[in-house]
Amino acid sequence: MAVRPDGNDLVRATIMEGLRLYPSVYGLDGLTAAQTEISGRHIPAGTLVVVSAYGTHRHPEFWPQADRFDPDRFIGNHQRRRARRPPCRILGVADVGAR
Repeated sequence: MAVRPDGNDLVRATIMEGLRLYPSVYGLDGLTAAQTEISGRHIPAGTLVVVSAYGTHRHPEFWPQADRFDPDRFIGNHQRRRARRPPCRILGVADVGAR
């Protein structure tokens, strides 16, 4: 028998999935702290890098069936099995190219 999430889990998962599909911030920007390489291109330190939250949240490599509304992605074991995260930190834009 499957374990059903309580109401709070379902509300939280629904909000998170809504924000994944329609993020309140469509992009993040920052300056690289050190030189790095992104997709084979050299990026010098101090370069402005912009990351599209909208595009990342709908990328099929990171989110299976990325265009489908599925709050279950954020409930229980599904949350832990979610596709690998994009190679960046929210506030550490310098890590965008790190793997």
